[in-house]
Amino acid sequence: MKSLMKGTRWAVAGTGLALLLATAISAQTDPRAALSVTGDRFLVAAAERFLVLVSYFDGLNRPAAALARDLDWLRGHGVDGVRVWPNVRPPIMDVGGTLNLRRVESLHALIEAAAARGMVVDVSFHREGVCGAPADCGFSVGAFSRGVGSVASELSRHRNVLVDLQNEWDVYGGLALADLIGIRGAVQSVNPNLVVTASTTSGYGEGEAVRDAFDVVAFHGPRDSQGRWALETGDLVRRLRGRLTSEPARPIYLQEPNRFPLPSERRPEMDSNPEHYLSAASEAKRAGAGAWTFHTGACFDLSSGVPFSDLLQTGEVDVLNRLSTVLAGVPWGAAAAADD
Repeated sequence: MKSLMKGTRWAVAGTGLALLLATAISAQTDPRAALSVTGDRFLVAAAERFLVLVSYFDGLNRPAAALARDLDWLRGHGVDGVRVWPNVRPPIMDVGGTLNLRRVESLHALIEAAAARGMVVDVSFHREGVCGAPADCGFSVGAFSRGVGSVASELSRHRNVLVDLQNEWDVYGGLALADLIGIRGAVQSVNPNLVVTASTTSGYGEGEAVRDAFDVVAFHGPRDSQGRWALETGDLVRRLRGRLTSEPARPIYLQEPNRFPLPSERRPEMDSNPEHYLSAASEAKRAGAGAWTFHTGACFDLSSGVPFSDLLQTGEVDVLNRLSTVLAGVPWGAAAAADD
């Protein structure tokens, strides 16, 4: 609760302060929302659960009423959480690693709204979101580490959070593994219970991704428009899990698979077939993944009040309308192996 009590950060008093404190305490202790890891599975409220998240990158720019409506709609469709990027414009930190307190408040509000619905939040940093070329604008690794550590300290009042230290660090952010290890140390020093990962692409290598993962193996697999990526999802998860036989057990999180192209995009690797996404999610669960994200281009601009369901393409809505029913009939991991 320390972050709520620092001087004039929030100019509230009397009943206003009491309401803020009650909201924070509710978010922190809500038994429906607490996220942890046991072996190769996620636990929510101390129960093992295969998690389905939805990309919601621009969530800090979402108007409050629209955010509440979106989360209600997503929860009603069986979605367990959202993935947010705190360094979208304006970023939560500057090139010196100092936090933008208004953005911190927005992040708290989003996480608390999710917790109230029993949902988790993946907070994924991307260093290049603060400035396109960190080396050219003076955004040092040390400053990034301070910024991420400061956000982690703020997140210590929440229990429904996972943090990705750098999205696709093998491609973006200009970071080495040693840098990430240092940043993780900064995070653990202020928030030791936080679930931490650093995502990689398939180009990094499956063995390397497992070897260098932290609490979670957050893997971004290959893409194609014909659906091979979906058909091969189960094999991908089984290979990654096979790598874990000689490593500490950790959940496999397919954090950013393929997505529908936006109408304005010419992206030949993207896929507009709803059946492929239903198949990919099903194969991920059957093979024993811990979590799968429905990635969508609608997440890139959430500044309007237009309902999220209306920002999605027709095929994307079709996926979410059917996904929870489809997954309910899929055995998870070891159960699938027993059925075989």
